[in-house]
Amino acid sequence: MPRRMTHPERTVRGVDGQQMLGLRALPWNKTSNNVLTHRPLDLPMPLPPLTEASVRLGVPAATWRDAVRAAGDVLIAAGSVGVTYTQRMIDVIEEFGAYVVIAPGLALAHARPGEDVLADGLSLVTLAEPVSFGHAHNDPVSVVIGLAVTTADAHVTGIADLANAFNDPELVPALSAAATPSDAIALVLHSTSRGVS
Repeated sequence: MPRRMTHPERTVRGVDGQQMLGLRALPWNKTSNNVLTHRPLDLPMPLPPLTEASVRLGVPAATWRDAVRAAGDVLIAAGSVGVTYTQRMIDVIEEFGAYVVIAPGLALAHARPGEDVLADGLSLVTLAEPVSFGHAHNDPVSVVIGLAVTTADAHVTGIADLANAFNDPELVPALSAAATPSDAIALVLHSTSRGVS
Protein backbone atom coordinates (compact mmCIF):
# COMPACT_ATOMS: atom_id res chain seq x y z
CA MET A 1 0.00 0.00 0.00
CA PRO A 2 1.46 3.43 -0.91
CA ARG A 3 2.52 5.73 1.87
CA ARG A 4 0.89 9.10 2.10
CA MET A 5 1.99 11.98 4.26
CA THR A 6 0.10 15.23 4.63
CA HIS A 7 0.86 18.37 6.55
CA PRO A 8 0.10 19.58 9.23
CA GLU A 9 -1.43 16.38 10.59
CA ARG A 10 1.61 14.34 9.51
CA THR A 11 -0.53 11.40 8.47
CA VAL A 12 1.25 8.32 7.15
CA ARG A 13 -0.71 5.47 5.55
CA GLY A 14 0.50 1.96 6.31
CA VAL A 15 2.26 0.50 9.32
CA ASP A 16 5.65 0.55 7.61
CA GLY A 17 5.17 4.29 6.99
CA GLN A 18 6.33 5.13 10.47
CA GLN A 19 9.87 4.50 9.19
CA MET A 20 9.55 7.53 6.89
CA LEU A 21 11.90 10.36 7.78
CA GLY A 22 12.82 8.66 11.04
CA LEU A 23 9.40 9.22 12.53
CA ARG A 24 9.41 5.98 14.56
CA ALA A 25 9.86 7.79 17.89
CA LEU A 26 7.01 10.25 17.40
CA PRO A 27 3.73 9.80 19.29
CA TRP A 28 1.23 8.08 16.97
CA ASN A 29 -2.45 7.24 16.97
CA LYS A 30 -3.51 4.24 14.91
CA THR A 31 -6.99 4.42 13.42
CA SER A 32 -9.18 1.47 12.49
CA ASN A 33 -8.31 1.73 8.79
CA ASN A 34 -4.57 1.36 9.47
CA VAL A 35 -3.72 5.06 9.20
CA LEU A 36 -1.05 6.38 11.55
CA THR A 37 -1.64 9.96 12.61
CA HIS A 38 0.91 12.05 14.48
CA ARG A 39 -0.61 13.26 17.75
CA PRO A 40 -0.24 17.00 18.15
CA LEU A 41 2.32 17.98 20.74
CA ASP A 42 1.00 19.69 23.83
CA LEU A 43 3.65 22.40 23.84
CA PRO A 44 5.24 24.22 20.93
CA MET A 45 8.88 23.33 20.34
CA PRO A 46 10.67 26.53 19.46
CA LEU A 47 13.86 26.39 17.48
CA PRO A 48 17.10 26.72 19.39
CA PRO A 49 18.18 30.36 19.61
CA LEU A 50 20.33 31.86 16.88
CA THR A 51 22.98 34.03 18.57
CA GLU A 52 25.92 36.01 17.27
CA ALA A 53 28.20 33.21 18.50
CA SER A 54 26.27 30.71 16.38
CA VAL A 55 26.74 32.67 13.14
CA ARG A 56 29.87 32.56 10.95
CA LEU A 57 30.09 34.67 7.81
CA GLY A 58 32.26 34.28 4.69
CA VAL A 59 33.63 30.88 5.66
CA PRO A 60 35.94 29.29 3.04
CA ALA A 61 34.79 25.83 1.94
CA ALA A 62 36.11 23.90 -1.04
CA THR A 63 33.45 21.14 -0.87
CA TRP A 64 30.05 20.50 0.63
CA ARG A 65 31.76 18.41 3.32
CA ASP A 66 33.82 21.45 4.33
CA ALA A 67 30.62 23.52 4.48
CA VAL A 68 28.92 20.96 6.73
CA ARG A 69 32.04 20.77 8.91
CA ALA A 70 31.89 24.56 9.33
CA ALA A 71 28.28 24.36 10.53
CA GLY A 72 29.24 21.46 12.82
CA ASP A 73 32.21 23.36 14.24
CA VAL A 74 29.86 26.12 15.39
CA LEU A 75 27.58 23.58 17.10
CA ILE A 76 30.63 21.99 18.79
CA ALA A 77 31.94 25.38 19.96
CA ALA A 78 28.51 26.17 21.44
CA GLY A 79 28.57 22.92 23.42
CA SER A 80 25.46 21.61 21.64
CA VAL A 81 27.15 18.53 20.17
CA GLY A 82 30.17 16.31 20.53
CA VAL A 83 32.76 15.96 17.79
CA THR A 84 31.10 12.89 16.22
CA TYR A 85 27.93 14.80 15.30
CA THR A 86 29.53 16.59 12.36
CA GLN A 87 30.53 13.28 10.77
CA ARG A 88 27.00 11.98 11.30
CA MET A 89 25.63 14.99 9.39
CA ILE A 90 28.03 14.19 6.55
CA ASP A 91 27.07 10.49 6.67
CA VAL A 92 23.38 11.41 6.30
CA ILE A 93 24.09 13.32 3.09
CA GLU A 94 26.34 10.57 1.75
CA GLU A 95 23.62 7.99 2.41
CA PHE A 96 20.50 9.89 1.37
CA GLY A 97 21.81 12.51 -1.04
CA ALA A 98 21.42 16.25 -1.24
CA TYR A 99 17.87 16.38 0.16
CA VAL A 100 19.30 18.73 2.83
CA VAL A 101 19.46 21.45 0.17
CA ILE A 102 15.94 22.62 0.95
CA ALA A 103 15.85 25.85 -1.05
CA PRO A 104 17.97 27.54 -3.71
CA GLY A 105 21.33 28.22 -2.10
CA LEU A 106 20.40 26.78 1.32
CA ALA A 107 21.41 23.52 3.02
CA LEU A 108 19.97 22.35 6.34
CA ALA A 109 22.62 20.01 7.75
CA HIS A 110 21.37 17.75 10.52
CA ALA A 111 21.38 14.22 11.89
CA ARG A 112 19.03 12.31 14.13
CA PRO A 113 19.21 12.84 17.88
CA GLY A 114 21.90 10.73 19.52
CA GLU A 115 24.30 10.51 22.43
CA ASP A 116 26.53 13.12 20.79
CA VAL A 117 23.73 15.74 20.94
CA LEU A 118 24.23 17.45 24.28
CA ALA A 119 21.70 20.29 23.87
CA ASP A 120 19.52 21.75 21.14
CA GLY A 121 21.58 23.97 18.88
CA LEU A 122 21.40 25.99 15.69
CA SER A 123 24.20 27.40 13.57
CA LEU A 124 24.21 29.61 10.49
CA VAL A 125 27.21 29.68 8.15
CA THR A 126 27.57 31.73 4.99
CA LEU A 127 30.21 30.60 2.54
CA ALA A 128 32.89 32.74 0.90
CA GLU A 129 32.08 30.96 -2.37
CA PRO A 130 29.06 28.73 -3.04
CA VAL A 131 29.61 24.96 -3.23
CA SER A 132 27.71 22.16 -4.92
CA PHE A 133 25.94 19.51 -2.83
CA GLY A 134 24.71 17.65 -5.92
CA HIS A 135 21.11 18.90 -5.83
CA ALA A 136 19.45 19.08 -9.23
CA HIS A 137 17.66 22.38 -8.66
CA ASN A 138 18.92 24.18 -5.55
CA ASP A 139 22.71 24.16 -6.02
CA PRO A 140 25.03 25.90 -5.50
CA VAL A 141 24.75 26.44 -1.74
CA SER A 142 25.90 29.68 -0.11
CA VAL A 143 24.19 29.31 3.31
CA VAL A 144 24.36 26.27 5.60
CA ILE A 145 22.18 25.91 8.66
CA GLY A 146 23.28 23.33 11.22
CA LEU A 147 20.58 21.84 13.45
CA ALA A 148 21.03 19.59 16.46
CA VAL A 149 18.12 18.56 18.69
CA THR A 150 17.84 16.14 21.57
CA THR A 151 14.46 14.54 20.76
CA ALA A 152 12.84 13.05 17.67
CA ASP A 153 9.84 15.36 18.04
CA ALA A 154 12.09 18.41 18.00
CA HIS A 155 14.03 16.94 15.04
CA VAL A 156 10.99 16.79 12.77
CA THR A 157 9.47 20.02 14.07
CA GLY A 158 12.78 21.89 13.81
CA ILE A 159 13.32 20.85 10.20
CA ALA A 160 9.79 21.90 9.26
CA ASP A 161 10.07 25.23 11.08
CA LEU A 162 13.39 26.05 9.41
CA ALA A 163 12.10 25.07 5.98
CA ASN A 164 9.12 27.38 6.48
CA ALA A 165 11.31 30.23 7.68
CA PHE A 166 13.32 30.03 4.47
CA ASN A 167 10.33 30.13 2.13
CA ASP A 168 11.23 33.77 1.54
CA PRO A 169 13.19 33.69 -1.75
CA GLU A 170 15.04 36.90 -0.83
CA LEU A 171 16.39 35.57 2.47
CA VAL A 172 19.28 33.39 1.25
CA PRO A 173 20.82 36.07 -1.02
CA ALA A 174 20.42 38.64 1.76
CA LEU A 175 22.10 36.32 4.27
CA SER A 176 24.95 35.71 1.84
CA ALA A 177 25.53 39.46 1.71
CA ALA A 178 25.18 40.06 5.48
CA ALA A 179 28.11 42.04 6.88
CA THR A 180 27.79 41.03 10.54
CA PRO A 181 26.26 38.17 12.56
CA SER A 182 23.72 40.59 14.01
CA ASP A 183 22.69 41.58 10.46
CA ALA A 184 22.15 37.90 9.61
CA ILE A 185 20.08 37.31 12.74
CA ALA A 186 17.98 40.40 12.01
CA LEU A 187 17.27 39.11 8.49
CA VAL A 188 16.08 35.75 9.81
CA LEU A 189 13.93 37.39 12.49
CA HIS A 190 12.45 39.83 9.95
CA SER A 191 11.60 37.01 7.56
CA THR A 192 9.92 34.90 10.22
CA SER A 193 8.05 37.86 11.73
CA ARG A 194 6.42 38.58 8.33
CA GLY A 195 4.62 35.28 8.62
CA VAL A 196 6.95 33.39 6.32
CA SER A 197 7.49 30.83 9.06
